[in-house]
This record gives sequence, C-alpha cells and structure tokens, in this order.
Amino acid sequence: MQHLKKGFILYVAMFLLIKPYSAQPLKTYAHYILIEKQRLEEESGVLLMSNSPEDVKEVGVLYQGELWGKGRLLYHHVNESEEKNLRLVIEIVNQEKTPQLLRIRKAVVDGPSYRFLKTGQTLLRDYFNSVSDELYYLQPEEKWILYDSEGKLWTKGSLLSGMMDVETTGLMTVTYKAISNESGKEATNLKILEKDLAPRGSFNILERTYTMEVPAEIGYYYHLLGTPKDWVKGIDELTGENALNEGNYGIMEHIRITAKADTTVILCPRGGIFQGVVRWDDGSLHLVERSHSFKRKKECIEIGKLKKGETKQLDYMLPNGSAAPALLGFWVK
Repeated sequence: MQHLKKGFILYVAMFLLIKPYSAQPLKTYAHYILIEKQRLEEESGVLLMSNSPEDVKEVGVLYQGELWGKGRLLYHHVNESEEKNLRLVIEIVNQEKTPQLLRIRKAVVDGPSYRFLKTGQTLLRDYFNSVSDELYYLQPEEKWILYDSEGKLWTKGSLLSGMMDVETTGLMTVTYKAISNESGKEATNLKILEKDLAPRGSFNILERTYTMEVPAEIGYYYHLLGTPKDWVKGIDELTGENALNEGNYGIMEHIRITAKADTTVILCPRGGIFQGVVRWDDGSLHLVERSHSFKRKKECIEIGKLKKGETKQLDYMLPNGSAAPALLGFWVK
C-alpha cells in the first residue's frame, strides 16, 4: 500500500498458538527449483477495497461499490488532513424494494496507529481469530452504519485499517467516507476524493485454494506468492476505470501441500518491508517480519513440517501495508 511501499511495487480461537518470530537468512534462492501450484478452486464474491487515496487530506467519499451475496470490505487510510480529527464511516444501504438480510461474519479493525506495519500484522492476526454472526434486516432504502471511528481520535498521521466479511440477500451499496469529527454520521453531499497511487476497486474473488506437490528428491524448492501474473483485475466503480489488486490484498490463499518426502516449509518476504502472519494446518499462527528494505540477507521463517505422504494446508494473505511477493519454500532433506 502506497504509504508504506513508496519505492516498491509494491477470541474465539483461544487455543491458537502464535509462534515466535525466529529468522534464518536466505541470501538467494537461485539454486531453488520452482514448483508450480495448481488452482483447485476460487470462491467468488465481492471484495470492496478502499485504500486510495491512502493519505486522506480532506473530507469526502473514499470509495463506493455494490454488493450482493458474499463480500469482504477492506480499508486502509491515513489521516493527512488539516482537520484536528477525522472520522471514518462505512455505511451500507439496501437498494431493493423489499427487506433484505445483512449478515456480518467477521469484523476487525486496528488503529488509529502510527506503527503501520504492526497494524497490518495485528489486523490479520485478529482476522484469523475472529468469528461473528450478527444478523440485521434492512428495510428498502434503509441505511446501516457498519463502522464509525467516532471516539477513536483518528489524528493526523495515524492509520486506520480494517476488514469485514459480510453476506447479503439482495443488492446493497457500501460507501466509505471521511467526515469531520464534528459532522453527523449521516453527512451527505460529499465530494468524491481522487485516488492516489494506492489501489482501490471492486474485485470478484475472495478466496483461492491451490494444491502443490513437493518432490521426493533431496533439494530446495520454492513458489512465489503474490506475483503480478496472479494479481486480480477489477473495476473502480467511482470512475469506471479498470482496477488492479497489486499484491492481492484482502484475498485469502489456501495452499494444500502434499510431500513425497519429509519436508520443512518456510516463508520468506521478498518484496520489501513486510510484517504479517500465516496460519498453519494445526491452527497455529506464525509471525513473519521484515522491517527493512535493502538488506542482503532475507529472513526465512519456518512454518511447519510434513512427513512423507502427508498433506497440510497453509493460509496466507498479504497484510495491509506490506509488500509482495513472498517466497514459499520447501526443504527436502
């Protein structure tokens, strides 16, 4: 996301064990052998991403898009206005002529914060742990506030970042807006803010599931996650322009790994600054951190191990504010 990657392309689960950060250097993966992943399935839905303008300099509409069925709302904004405090409000409106159901399955937010990388990591950790099931019936043209940062003191230079999984039975419109702290949440007649270099848009994929087979031969293998060929295309509903989700923010990848020999699985950020978390097959969460950009040694985090013939799953999403790609590596010894 632009504010953190300028210069780069960028408690319900009480028994989850968060693994400590423990790094091993990887200077190069030139001697690693590429493994291609096989797409098993994609879960369609609507991802409404509000990240541009990332630096919010005035009140106005940040993004707006339509939603019907399964959806994921993602937002990531820094207050750079002259307002003492801004408020971030997300509202949803029933566009049908009959009452419709709105279900909220997950809802997490982190901030306001000045620790931008940490915010993305904390948000993703909380998302993995979050389970919600809130039901609302919206009358025709009824407006519902999904989020309001009132009372959060979203001061200049601080970041608000969040994700929410929702489901609707009919067509609804979601609007992200920045308003004055003194305004009512119903503030109207707001101008549409111009986007900056960060991504925004509506995308039709929420989850991807892949299978991957690690050979039996002793050696080092890898696959890169979040490369440009995998970026999801969409549309900016405010401008009608094509949109590109650079890095696939907000899209969860489930990677099912089958090992033909005993294998160690590692993850290594390769795109620049990175601070995230991944979930292993047993439900454990593993912190992955790389807070620098120009360092020869790239830290690899051990995620888990597979015995010969085992199949296990890794769940990965690029954290808000971090840079793609990430190297998924396999050590067969």
